[in-house]
Amino acid sequence: MAGRITVAPVAQNVFAVSGNPMLIAAPSAGVDAAGAGGTNFATAWGANSGIQFINNGSIMLYFWNGAASSAMRILVGRKVAGQLPIFSYNDITIAANSSAMFGPWSVLDYTQQDAAAYGGTTAPGGNNPNGAIGAAGVGFMCIDFTVITNLSVRLIQSTDVTS
Repeated sequence: MAGRITVAPVAQNVFAVSGNPMLIAAPSAGVDAAGAGGTNFATAWGANSGIQFINNGSIMLYFWNGAASSAMRILVGRKVAGQLPIFSYNDITIAANSSAMFGPWSVLDYTQQDAAAYGGTTAPGGNNPNGAIGAAGVGFMCIDFTVITNLSVRLIQSTDVTS
């Protein structure tokens, strides 16, 4: 069963305006797990096909996808009356040769509260390709992907603008 890589976001305000190293410049598959923010960032997916991160309500996910279409499943964590809602995930199609940015997300709705969630057909949230949240995923936001062969992802921490 596949797992999830814990990811740190890249701070949005640490880059020069003239370049854009926040975004992925090369189609190398992998995850910017350390939040390095450079163009040579990719940590191989390995046996993993998902990511998890501390969601503070101002993080966005940037992806670049190559020749094979994919999908991402954003797992809902908020329980209602002690149970995950019937629609406990958001599926988003990722077209081949595309890139996009998603987020930010609600901290209350997407932070995982149940280690057994998404563990099987009868578990909270039902069956998920990457399996249960597990103890290591509680307190994180989890996003799983169906095809990672040519997929690169990076989290970007947005900054507040004050005057």
